[in-house]
Amino acid sequence: MGTLEITGILEKLDIVEILKIGSIGLGFLLAFMSYQLIKREQEKEKPNALFLKSAQVFMFFSIVIMALGILSEFIKTKTSLSIKLGGNEININELSYSSLSSLNTNEYFINSEFGFAFKKPNKNWTNIKSEKGIDGLLKIININSKLMTKENIETELKQNRIGSLILNATYYYFENTESKTIVSVTDKTGNDIIDDFIKKESKILLDTSDYGYDTTDIEEKKEYFEELLDYRKQLLGFDSLEAKEAFLLSVIPKDSLAPPLKLPSFYTSYSMVLGLNIDKLVANEKQILAGTEITLNNVKFNKQISKFQNKKWIMVTENEKYFFIIEISYSPQISSSTDLWDNLQDTLNSFTLLTNK
Repeated sequence: MGTLEITGILEKLDIVEILKIGSIGLGFLLAFMSYQLIKREQEKEKPNALFLKSAQVFMFFSIVIMALGILSEFIKTKTSLSIKLGGNEININELSYSSLSSLNTNEYFINSEFGFAFKKPNKNWTNIKSEKGIDGLLKIININSKLMTKENIETELKQNRIGSLILNATYYYFENTESKTIVSVTDKTGNDIIDDFIKKESKILLDTSDYGYDTTDIEEKKEYFEELLDYRKQLLGFDSLEAKEAFLLSVIPKDSLAPPLKLPSFYTSYSMVLGLNIDKLVANEKQILAGTEITLNNVKFNKQISKFQNKKWIMVTENEKYFFIIEISYSPQISSSTDLWDNLQDTLNSFTLLTNK
């Protein structure tokens, strides 16, 4: 089966709830629709250049609307930011600035080249490791997917200036090896939205193929279910992935970014390039804190079929030369100790930018 076009996404989105977010939600919807129009036009044998240019301009203004929405959050300056996902809540203090002389090297991981520091993890975690570029990122996330290959990712990222920055990013991370587990897709993995797509695709296959509704041919049935499973994996974006409690810091250079972007505009563009799902977002003058929670039913892990949740908090900040994106990931189903959750919060809150004083 060829690549299947995902349609009808908008009708599955809760438009009212998205618009309640305000200009951020409106900008997202407009940018998303622009992207769909551009994608559809580019797939034609002879794309209309004028149409593509107009759609790109419209998409640019949609992103501006989103950026203005985030900027409006900056006006409501707070000394701390907070996001709650389910039963877990993150509270981070206002971004701090520290001199090298004020930090204990036994307690802090310090990088004077990029100008940041954070508390070292305790014995429950691996040592802090570093990687660079797409090879390094794929090694860290350890995902098995026909779509997320190095070649595919590089091709997509090279198409815009934010993606090109990501190609040169440096990553620092640590993880808990005891809770690490492989989560695999089954023939029933999904949620309400994915299941609806599967039902529609099932009907399309039955209507446009020789399978028939009442076929007794074993090979036909096998092929039918294999095609549905491939489509399910395509919607999910992976065949299997490594779930773990982890801390990840991405350092993204600004030197090739012209014209320069303010923090809100950068994170808006970054999220769209990577297709990040954002459930909640708060901000002040120096930081953005975002949160997302993904729940999948009927996944296989630890030799069982069960529901799986992954919660992620993302803090974004910057200095003169770099953007910093700090992520902590937590999955209640695989966590071996509540101490891990406390450790992740402490490390995120300890992040500080270095000064020359």
